[in-house]
Amino acid sequence: CERAIGLDESDERGFRMAVDGAPGKHCGPARTACALVGRGYLDDGRPASKLLLRPLTGRRHQLRVHCLHLGHGIVGDVAYTGDTA
Repeated sequence: CERAIGLDESDERGFRMAVDGAPGKHCGPARTACALVGRGYLDDGRPASKLLLRPLTGRRHQLRVHCLHLGHGIVGDVAYTGDTA
């Protein structure tokens, strides 16, 4: 994934980042190498993918934001997906 990451303007706390977020000092290019390792199901039956991620740049929350953008939120990431599994 190669998408810029910046502050999520909809987050009042200023914690979350977003793909193509607000321009400014916290926004910049971000690159993550991603490979599918496997597919399966969580204990509750939801489909899950196992990914090998390698950040090629160092943006805040980069892996979390890129995974969410690709439709693969990280399991248990309450801040970004609300998932408590």
